[in-house]
Amino acid sequence: MATIALLTRGDETWGTGHLYRGSWLAPILAVQPGIERVELFCFDSPLAREFWRARGYRVNWLEANASGKYLAARLAQHQTVVIDWLNSPRELVAELHAAGCGVVLLDDYGPAQAEADVVINALLSELANAQTKKGRAARYSGADYVQLPPEVTRLRGVADATTRAMATELTGPPPEPGEVRAVLVSFGGRPQPGLYRAVLDGLHQAEYAGRVLVMPTAEPVAVPAGLDVEFKPAGAEFHDLLAACDLVICGGGLTLYEAAFLGVPALAAAVHSAAPGFADHQVGTIARLSAAGCCRGLGWAHELDPATVAKPFAELVAEPAVRGQLSAAGRGLFDGRGLQRTAELILGCAGV
Repeated sequence: MATIALLTRGDETWGTGHLYRGSWLAPILAVQPGIERVELFCFDSPLAREFWRARGYRVNWLEANASGKYLAARLAQHQTVVIDWLNSPRELVAELHAAGCGVVLLDDYGPAQAEADVVINALLSELANAQTKKGRAARYSGADYVQLPPEVTRLRGVADATTRAMATELTGPPPEPGEVRAVLVSFGGRPQPGLYRAVLDGLHQAEYAGRVLVMPTAEPVAVPAGLDVEFKPAGAEFHDLLAACDLVICGGGLTLYEAAFLGVPALAAAVHSAAPGFADHQVGTIARLSAAGCCRGLGWAHELDPATVAKPFAELVAEPAVRGQLSAAGRGLFDGRGLQRTAELILGCAGV
């Protein structure tokens, strides 16, 4: 029976994406035949503590500045170690190998890639699928390996089943999308009041008359007169709201991939990252998905003003055919099995 350690992190610098992925992978891996146990290890931070507490996970906490030798000593009791970190220390991977551990890196773009056994890169990679060698590692990249939450794949599964059931009653091409009645505004897992205000002012300038959902936020921000806005705290209903909206204004992180998969047209602005060496990674994500026809870019989030939001927003509202094209392109790019493929590769490394 194999054991797996899953090392992840999340704080004001690294955001919440790595934490979310750990919360999806851990329970999937834990119920696989041949797996004795899966243990979560996470760098300590208030954001990470709150995240895991809210979900009831048991976590082994690590100091943020812990050395590679210390981390390896904590993790080496497991046959396989999965590290979700943009730039893992080579020392850590080398120490784990010296201890006889198999090492899988998730979305790692640093020099440790060449030292691992398996590297699975999707979110910051080119969308074209590829299986290559990087040093000793087998490297898998592209749209097929984008990990999406199980609830999102279920939502699309229900929508696809409904479409198939209605197919016998439909003739001709699919109808164009209707009016934009609801818009979701979200820039990652943390509140962004400055960005919210710029977007809301832009929607007001565009004379938008529908509903606006802003999530997540702990406190409302000033709302232009006449705009129908509801502020929502972080919660489990996020993906239900995303799927139900006609358009989303978001950052260039995981939400943009989720919107594309669900077929929700997106206007995306790149949020500057404080992660060392990855300040502009959302710029690349938006450029790739825009080139694939899944979204429209708004530039840098910190440079947003009402005018830069109002014009492209008004254009999409007025062009249902274009929104239909964005929706179809996103749905055609991802099949939703990236999380399953990732779990299978991890299990293969573990010899299961």
